[in-house]
Amino acid sequence: MYMQQDIVSSDSVILISEPKHDGQSAGAHLADAETALDDLVFTLTASFRRHPHLNNVLTHISGGQWPGVERALRAILDPGSRHVGMSPLALNILDLMCADRGITGRILKPFFRGILFLKLAPPTAQRLISHVDNLFEDSTRASLSAGSEEVTSEQPGESTADISVSRLTA
Repeated sequence: MYMQQDIVSSDSVILISEPKHDGQSAGAHLADAETALDDLVFTLTASFRRHPHLNNVLTHISGGQWPGVERALRAILDPGSRHVGMSPLALNILDLMCADRGITGRILKPFFRGILFLKLAPPTAQRLISHVDNLFEDSTRASLSAGSEEVTSEQPGESTADISVSRLTA
């Protein structure tokens, strides 16, 4: 049995699940949704800490600062968030959640998604996964775009035609 929870962004009030029609004011509904997001971040953080490999990796990349991991997870899971302005730690965790690279990515991706489906209603979990995947695609596209701008920019005394293959692959 799953618990259906609403998750929203306090900035943009985007509902991940269907709104409740229970007579609650919008402010009360937003407070409930913020609590649901906090609960989900807590559950994910606790689950990651219980997993031996994920605990080790996340402790390493966060410099042992688990409150930073919690802030990064909250930024990632907030439906109103965008990749611009995310911390390097949040972008690193986002990569682990979505990319199928390395041992950790192959462990974290299904582990993260499984927790969402256990904690949330299936449609809500799927919308949140889509949000996280879109964040990852946007951040990947932005970093590739920034990388190509660096490669194609001319250095002093160098024309675009002089850019070497080694610089393009570096």
